[in-house]
Amino acid sequence: MKRILIASAIALTSFSQPALSSELPTLLTDMETKGYFKIIDTAPVSEVKGVTAVMVQDNSQGEFHVYWVDDEQQMIFTGDMVTAGGKNLTSNYRNKLVPSQAETFNKVFEQGLVIGNTPSDKNTDNALFLFYEPFCGYCHRLHKSLKPLIDNGLNVQYIPVAFLRPNSADVIASVAAEKDITKAIYMSDARILDTNLKADPELRARIEYNGFVMRSMGIGGTPGIVYRDSNDKVVVARGLSDNQMNEVYQELMSRNKG
Repeated sequence: MKRILIASAIALTSFSQPALSSELPTLLTDMETKGYFKIIDTAPVSEVKGVTAVMVQDNSQGEFHVYWVDDEQQMIFTGDMVTAGGKNLTSNYRNKLVPSQAETFNKVFEQGLVIGNTPSDKNTDNALFLFYEPFCGYCHRLHKSLKPLIDNGLNVQYIPVAFLRPNSADVIASVAAEKDITKAIYMSDARILDTNLKADPELRARIEYNGFVMRSMGIGGTPGIVYRDSNDKVVVARGLSDNQMNEVYQELMSRNKG
Protein backbone atom coordinates (compact mmCIF):
# COMPACT_ATOMS: atom_id res chain seq x y z
CA MET A 1 0.00 0.00 0.00
CA LYS A 2 1.21 3.52 -0.77
CA ARG A 3 2.10 5.73 2.15
CA ILE A 4 1.22 9.30 2.97
CA LEU A 5 4.09 11.34 4.37
CA ILE A 6 2.84 14.00 6.72
CA ALA A 7 5.75 16.28 5.97
CA SER A 8 4.56 16.65 2.39
CA ALA A 9 0.82 16.42 3.23
CA ILE A 10 0.01 14.06 0.39
CA ALA A 11 -3.54 12.68 0.13
CA LEU A 12 -3.90 9.36 -1.66
CA THR A 13 -7.61 9.73 -2.27
CA SER A 14 -9.40 13.00 -1.67
CA PHE A 15 -12.95 14.24 -1.93
CA SER A 16 -14.14 17.82 -2.06
CA GLN A 17 -16.22 17.77 1.10
CA PRO A 18 -15.99 20.10 4.10
CA ALA A 19 -14.67 18.43 7.26
CA LEU A 20 -15.49 20.31 10.44
CA SER A 21 -14.02 19.16 13.73
CA SER A 22 -17.47 19.08 15.32
CA GLU A 23 -19.05 16.88 12.66
CA LEU A 24 -18.12 14.38 9.97
CA PRO A 25 -18.33 15.19 6.26
CA THR A 26 -21.67 14.35 4.71
CA LEU A 27 -19.90 12.06 2.25
CA LEU A 28 -19.03 9.70 5.10
CA THR A 29 -22.40 9.90 6.81
CA ASP A 30 -24.22 9.45 3.49
CA MET A 31 -22.19 6.31 2.75
CA GLU A 32 -23.13 4.97 6.17
CA THR A 33 -26.80 5.78 5.54
CA LYS A 34 -26.65 3.96 2.20
CA GLY A 35 -25.29 0.87 3.93
CA TYR A 36 -21.73 0.79 2.60
CA PHE A 37 -20.18 0.80 6.05
CA LYS A 38 -20.78 1.61 9.70
CA ILE A 39 -18.90 4.44 11.41
CA ILE A 40 -17.42 2.84 14.54
CA ASP A 41 -15.49 5.62 16.25
CA THR A 42 -13.47 8.80 15.73
CA ALA A 43 -10.46 10.40 17.39
CA PRO A 44 -8.47 13.60 16.87
CA VAL A 45 -4.99 12.86 15.56
CA SER A 46 -2.75 14.44 18.18
CA GLU A 47 0.29 14.18 15.92
CA VAL A 48 -1.33 16.25 13.15
CA LYS A 49 -3.28 19.42 13.90
CA GLY A 50 -6.76 19.55 12.39
CA VAL A 51 -6.94 15.89 11.35
CA THR A 52 -9.46 13.35 12.65
CA ALA A 53 -9.19 9.57 12.34
CA VAL A 54 -12.46 7.83 11.48
CA MET A 55 -12.83 4.07 11.91
CA VAL A 56 -15.43 2.38 9.70
CA GLN A 57 -16.49 -1.24 9.27
CA ASP A 58 -17.34 -2.59 5.82
CA ASN A 59 -20.91 -3.92 5.93
CA SER A 60 -20.26 -6.64 3.36
CA GLN A 61 -16.97 -8.14 4.56
CA GLY A 62 -16.74 -6.93 8.15
CA GLU A 63 -13.28 -5.45 7.63
CA PHE A 64 -12.15 -2.27 9.38
CA HIS A 65 -10.69 0.77 7.61
CA VAL A 66 -9.38 4.16 8.71
CA TYR A 67 -10.35 7.38 6.93
CA TRP A 68 -8.59 10.65 7.65
CA VAL A 69 -10.55 13.91 7.76
CA ASP A 70 -8.52 17.08 7.13
CA ASP A 71 -10.57 20.01 8.41
CA GLU A 72 -8.35 22.76 7.07
CA GLN A 73 -8.04 21.34 3.55
CA GLN A 74 -11.64 20.10 3.58
CA MET A 75 -10.69 16.64 2.38
CA ILE A 76 -11.09 12.98 3.26
CA PHE A 77 -8.23 10.66 2.43
CA THR A 78 -7.25 7.03 2.89
CA GLY A 79 -4.07 5.03 3.04
CA ASP A 80 -1.11 4.75 5.39
CA MET A 81 -0.22 7.97 7.19
CA VAL A 82 3.40 7.98 8.32
CA THR A 83 5.31 10.67 10.19
CA ALA A 84 8.63 11.97 8.96
CA GLY A 85 10.21 9.87 11.71
CA GLY A 86 8.63 6.70 10.36
CA LYS A 87 5.78 6.30 12.86
CA ASN A 88 2.81 4.58 11.22
CA LEU A 89 -0.23 6.48 12.46
CA THR A 90 -2.62 4.27 10.52
CA SER A 91 -1.57 1.24 12.54
CA ASN A 92 -1.69 3.19 15.81
CA TYR A 93 -5.14 4.65 15.28
CA ARG A 94 -6.52 1.41 13.88
CA ASN A 95 -5.50 -0.35 17.08
CA LYS A 96 -6.92 2.51 19.13
CA LEU A 97 -10.31 2.67 17.42
CA VAL A 98 -11.05 -0.89 16.36
CA PRO A 99 -13.44 -2.69 18.73
CA SER A 100 -11.88 -5.23 21.08
CA GLN A 101 -11.83 -8.86 19.98
CA ALA A 102 -14.19 -9.64 22.85
CA GLU A 103 -16.69 -7.02 21.73
CA THR A 104 -16.58 -8.35 18.17
CA PHE A 105 -16.66 -12.02 19.13
CA ASN A 106 -19.57 -11.65 21.56
CA LYS A 107 -21.82 -10.59 18.69
CA VAL A 108 -21.78 -14.15 17.37
CA PHE A 109 -23.89 -15.18 20.36
CA GLU A 110 -26.47 -12.52 19.53
CA GLN A 111 -26.96 -12.91 15.79
CA GLY A 112 -24.85 -15.89 14.78
CA LEU A 113 -24.93 -19.65 15.32
CA VAL A 114 -22.84 -21.51 17.89
CA ILE A 115 -23.36 -25.26 18.24
CA GLY A 116 -21.93 -27.79 20.66
CA ASN A 117 -22.84 -30.61 23.00
CA THR A 118 -23.34 -28.14 25.85
CA PRO A 119 -24.89 -24.66 25.82
CA SER A 120 -22.56 -21.68 25.57
CA ASP A 121 -22.78 -17.92 25.68
CA LYS A 122 -20.48 -14.92 25.78
CA ASN A 123 -19.55 -15.73 29.39
CA THR A 124 -18.40 -19.28 28.66
CA ASP A 125 -14.73 -19.37 29.60
CA ASN A 126 -13.88 -23.08 29.40
CA ALA A 127 -14.52 -23.64 25.70
CA LEU A 128 -12.42 -23.81 22.58
CA PHE A 129 -14.42 -22.10 19.83
CA LEU A 130 -13.83 -23.21 16.24
CA PHE A 131 -14.87 -21.37 13.11
CA TYR A 132 -15.23 -24.20 10.61
CA GLU A 133 -16.53 -24.94 7.10
CA PRO A 134 -18.05 -28.39 6.42
CA PHE A 135 -15.87 -28.96 3.35
CA CYS A 136 -12.64 -27.54 4.76
CA GLY A 137 -9.94 -30.23 4.77
CA TYR A 138 -7.85 -28.36 7.33
CA CYS A 139 -10.90 -28.27 9.61
CA HIS A 140 -11.30 -32.04 9.28
CA ARG A 141 -7.69 -32.54 10.35
CA LEU A 142 -8.13 -30.24 13.33
CA HIS A 143 -11.31 -32.03 14.39
CA LYS A 144 -9.45 -35.35 14.26
CA SER A 145 -6.51 -34.02 16.28
CA LEU A 146 -8.86 -32.61 18.94
CA LYS A 147 -10.77 -35.87 19.45
CA PRO A 148 -8.53 -37.18 22.27
CA LEU A 149 -8.87 -33.85 24.08
CA ILE A 150 -12.64 -33.85 23.62
CA ASP A 151 -12.81 -37.43 24.89
CA ASN A 152 -10.97 -36.21 27.99
CA GLY A 153 -13.52 -33.47 28.63
CA LEU A 154 -12.52 -30.47 26.50
CA ASN A 155 -15.53 -28.29 25.71
CA VAL A 156 -15.44 -27.51 21.99
CA GLN A 157 -18.02 -25.17 20.47
CA TYR A 158 -18.41 -24.87 16.71
CA ILE A 159 -19.14 -21.68 14.78
CA PRO A 160 -20.03 -22.82 11.26
CA VAL A 161 -19.49 -20.74 8.14
CA ALA A 162 -20.43 -21.54 4.56
CA PHE A 163 -18.43 -20.48 1.53
CA LEU A 164 -16.74 -23.48 -0.09
CA ARG A 165 -19.74 -25.23 -1.67
CA PRO A 166 -23.33 -24.30 -2.52
CA ASN A 167 -24.67 -26.93 -0.09
CA SER A 168 -22.43 -25.99 2.85
CA ALA A 169 -25.30 -24.32 4.71
CA ASP A 170 -27.51 -27.39 4.20
CA VAL A 171 -24.82 -29.63 5.70
CA ILE A 172 -24.62 -27.26 8.67
CA ALA A 173 -28.39 -27.50 9.08
CA SER A 174 -28.11 -31.29 9.26
CA VAL A 175 -25.27 -31.12 11.79
CA ALA A 176 -27.12 -28.60 13.97
CA ALA A 177 -30.20 -30.83 14.06
CA GLU A 178 -28.29 -33.70 15.67
CA LYS A 179 -28.28 -34.26 19.43
CA ASP A 180 -24.57 -35.12 19.53
CA ILE A 181 -22.97 -32.22 17.65
CA THR A 182 -19.40 -33.47 17.92
CA LYS A 183 -20.33 -36.91 16.59
CA ALA A 184 -22.34 -35.30 13.78
CA ILE A 185 -19.33 -33.22 12.75
CA TYR A 186 -17.10 -36.30 12.64
CA MET A 187 -19.71 -38.06 10.52
CA SER A 188 -20.04 -35.01 8.28
CA ASP A 189 -16.26 -34.90 7.83
CA ALA A 190 -16.34 -38.57 6.81
CA ARG A 191 -19.29 -37.92 4.45
CA ILE A 192 -21.50 -40.46 6.21
CA LEU A 193 -23.97 -38.04 7.81
CA ASP A 194 -27.47 -37.86 6.36
CA THR A 195 -27.55 -34.31 4.99
CA ASN A 196 -31.01 -34.10 3.49
CA LEU A 197 -32.06 -31.04 5.49
CA LYS A 198 -32.20 -27.63 3.86
CA ALA A 199 -31.09 -24.49 5.65
CA ASP A 200 -33.95 -22.02 6.01
CA PRO A 201 -33.44 -18.26 5.50
CA GLU A 202 -33.04 -17.59 9.23
CA LEU A 203 -30.33 -20.22 9.61
CA ARG A 204 -28.55 -19.00 6.49
CA ALA A 205 -28.55 -15.47 7.91
CA ARG A 206 -26.99 -16.70 11.15
CA ILE A 207 -24.33 -18.66 9.28
CA GLU A 208 -23.57 -15.63 7.13
CA TYR A 209 -23.25 -13.51 10.24
CA ASN A 210 -20.73 -16.01 11.62
CA GLY A 211 -18.61 -15.30 8.56
CA PHE A 212 -18.97 -11.57 9.13
CA VAL A 213 -17.71 -11.92 12.71
CA MET A 214 -14.89 -14.21 11.61
CA ARG A 215 -13.61 -11.68 9.08
CA SER A 216 -14.08 -8.83 11.57
CA MET A 217 -11.73 -10.66 13.92
CA GLY A 218 -9.08 -10.87 11.22
CA ILE A 219 -9.57 -14.58 10.59
CA GLY A 220 -9.08 -14.96 6.85
CA GLY A 221 -10.07 -18.61 6.54
CA THR A 222 -10.96 -21.79 8.35
CA PRO A 223 -10.30 -23.25 10.78
CA GLY A 224 -10.23 -20.33 13.17
CA ILE A 225 -9.52 -20.97 16.85
CA VAL A 226 -10.78 -18.63 19.56
CA TYR A 227 -10.60 -18.95 23.34
CA ARG A 228 -10.29 -16.87 26.50
CA ASP A 229 -6.87 -16.78 28.13
CA SER A 230 -6.04 -16.68 31.85
CA ASN A 231 -6.72 -12.93 31.86
CA ASP A 232 -10.19 -13.46 30.31
CA LYS A 233 -8.95 -11.91 27.07
CA VAL A 234 -10.42 -13.24 23.81
CA VAL A 235 -7.55 -14.71 21.82
CA VAL A 236 -7.42 -15.69 18.15
CA ALA A 237 -4.94 -18.56 17.88
CA ARG A 238 -3.06 -19.27 14.67
CA GLY A 239 -0.81 -22.20 13.88
CA LEU A 240 -0.74 -23.74 17.34
CA SER A 241 1.87 -26.45 17.85
CA ASP A 242 0.92 -29.61 19.75
CA ASN A 243 2.59 -28.21 22.87
CA GLN A 244 0.77 -24.89 22.56
CA MET A 245 -2.56 -26.65 22.02
CA ASN A 246 -1.90 -28.75 25.10
CA GLU A 247 -1.25 -25.59 27.12
CA VAL A 248 -4.57 -24.13 25.94
CA TYR A 249 -6.26 -27.44 26.76
CA GLN A 250 -4.85 -27.44 30.29
CA GLU A 251 -5.93 -23.83 30.84
CA LEU A 252 -9.49 -24.45 29.63
CA MET A 253 -9.83 -27.71 31.55
CA SER A 254 -8.82 -25.93 34.76
CA ARG A 255 -12.00 -23.86 34.46
CA ASN A 256 -14.38 -26.79 34.27
CA LYS A 257 -16.87 -26.62 37.07
CA GLY A 258 -17.70 -29.62 39.14
